Amino acid sequence: LTDDCNGLFEQISGGTVENITFDVQTTITNTYESGTYPLVCAGAVAGQNNGTIANCDVKLNNSTIKIEEVSGQHRAGGIVGQNDGKITGCTVTGGTIQVECGLAFAGGIAGYNSSGGEITNCTVTGAAIIADGDSGAIAGGLVGDNNRGNITGYCEVKDTSVTAQNNWMGAFAGGLVGRNNSGTVTGTYTYTGSGTLTAKTGWERLDKYYKHMATVSVPNSENSYTNTVGDGGNMAYVGTGIGCDFTSKPQGPQPADNHKTISP
Repeated sequence: LTDDCNGLFEQISGGTVENITFDVQTTITNTYESGTYPLVCAGAVAGQNNGTIANCDVKLNNSTIKIEEVSGQHRAGGIVGQNDGKITGCTVTGGTIQVECGLAFAGGIAGYNSSGGEITNCTVTGAAIIADGDSGAIAGGLVGDNNRGNITGYCEVKDTSVTAQNNWMGAFAGGLVGRNNSGTVTGTYTYTGSGTLTAKTGWERLDKYYKHMATVSVPNSENSYTNTVGDGGNMAYVGTGIGCDFTSKPQGPQPADNHKTISP
């Protein structure tokens, strides 16, 4: 499935990892000097999960999970980079989760939750989530991109800052989910504490005729996702719950009624 995966396990395929505390004292970095890698995944437990991860605690301390210097699509999360299986009852505390290249997906639990992926009753506290891609950026306190996946139960993000920024294709930042793309989100979700949410995008025409920048920022809030589904425009979307919900809105930068347009 993947070209490269980093974590305690590269991939979990059909197995179960449960009741383990991961005390991370070193930076997990996936770095390439050059070249194109279609998909790179990084997480403290596994790069990619197609099994079950249950009741695991990840303490990142001052450590960083990072993907850098490689083109393609890249996914980093506190538990896994990409989830195709089940993650339940897990926590991530502290540290930085960062993707700074390609099409970047970053999330406190998983950077990318795909069809067949299910995340239930998880918590992220005191982390910094950063997606800084040169061809798109999607970041969420819990999940970066929920692409036909399922998020259920009670999930909470506390004292966590989420930043999505790039210079071309758009930025999506959510306190819980950066972008929901035909996924299912049910249950109770809160984003609380001292974190901030920022989405920033900009581009410049080759003939230098104009520059276009959009920045949207939301301070800490106790709103749940049901009250704030997106607040943005000009390809920069941010919300205390879901940054942008493609399930109920057309793809692209067209502002819906509950969006506001940010002037360049």
